[in-house]
Amino acid sequence: MRFVDEMVEYCTASTLDCLHEQLSLAREALVSNEEKLDKIRQEAEEEHVKMVLKVQELEVKLQESEHKVQSLRQVQASWGKTLATFAALFVFAVWCVLNYPNQANSDRSGGEDGQF
Repeated sequence: MRFVDEMVEYCTASTLDCLHEQLSLAREALVSNEEKLDKIRQEAEEEHVKMVLKVQELEVKLQESEHKVQSLRQVQASWGKTLATFAALFVFAVWCVLNYPNQANSDRSGGEDGQF
């Protein structure tokens, strides 16, 4: 019986040592994984900050572009009005040139006073 008791004691100690070793390995793996997770979190936070700054930069550029487009549309509308005004003046000038000789000829050919 003594042999059986010694074998039970040995097996129990051996099992206990094995469990302690596995527990120690698990703790080391946990610490290692926590360190890796912290590093990944830090990198993710840095990337998040970079992305937020990039989005803000792009929003500013978008607002500047929208402002430029609005300014160009105003300039285009202004030039359109200016060209329309010049076109109207040109048409009026052409009309005056074409109709002036007719008025001068009708005045010369015998207006009511008989004067040129």
